[in-house]
Amino acid sequence: MTSGIRLRLASLAGVSHGFLLFVCCLAAASAIGQERAAQPLMIAAASDLQPAAGEIVAQFKEHVTTEVLVTYGASGSLHAQIANGAPFDVFLSADLEYPRNLIASGNAVAGSFRPFARGALVLCANVPLPEEERDRSDLKSLALPRIHHIAIANPKHAPYGRAAESALRRAGMLDTVAGKLVYGENVRQAFEFVVSGNAEAGLVSRSLMKSVPAASRTSCRQLPLESYPPLDQAAVVTRHGAGNRLARSFVEFLSGPEAREILERYGFLRPSTETPPPKVTR
Repeated sequence: MTSGIRLRLASLAGVSHGFLLFVCCLAAASAIGQERAAQPLMIAAASDLQPAAGEIVAQFKEHVTTEVLVTYGASGSLHAQIANGAPFDVFLSADLEYPRNLIASGNAVAGSFRPFARGALVLCANVPLPEEERDRSDLKSLALPRIHHIAIANPKHAPYGRAAESALRRAGMLDTVAGKLVYGENVRQAFEFVVSGNAEAGLVSRSLMKSVPAASRTSCRQLPLESYPPLDQAAVVTRHGAGNRLARSFVEFLSGPEAREILERYGFLRPSTETPPPKVTR
């Protein structure tokens, strides 16, 4: 009898130990799942988006509880980081080619590619420009002796830098002002060169115009859209973010009415490839 009781107790002790081990495993798995769920959504965004993206992220976070972190830079630099394994979940580029290249190389999800806006190039200056030049919307005033430095983004890795060179070339001014050009790492830095007075003029993004301090003498005017190739912006989910449902949700959110309203308020247009909505006649 005593022996039977001992056997039953030993059996119960074994069941209890196994059950506790099972519970511990479940708790550990749950903790790991919670830790993964708590991982922030990591976004790499072109620097022209910085003013607008802050508001867009704030709107997006009203629908989710996950933290969203955004890193800004030149599209080409961010593209290189992602291609080399940087843990970004979403890439917002100031052109279409960098996201397409990531897809072609297997570093982004093909089905997630989405153009969502079109940037615009502006001429900013902190010195007076002739009124006749201002009205003509050309770039000949950049040859004036009072303009010693013209800031643009580095065309090697910034779409706005390439657009600026294209606009100067089409205006027949690239060779004339080549010696005046100074390069920012990205379009925002080029813009800051002008606002700070380190350059008298610059060709930068229209989306940054709201960042001009109220006391600044800097004035900006938009260049004709036909004077440079379209600055279409595109989003893509990276290979790192392929399993993150919030990455896809954010890309979709960019094309929704909330994000569109913010982008338009900061001077972005609809992508050049997008069919404009029909006009309503009354």
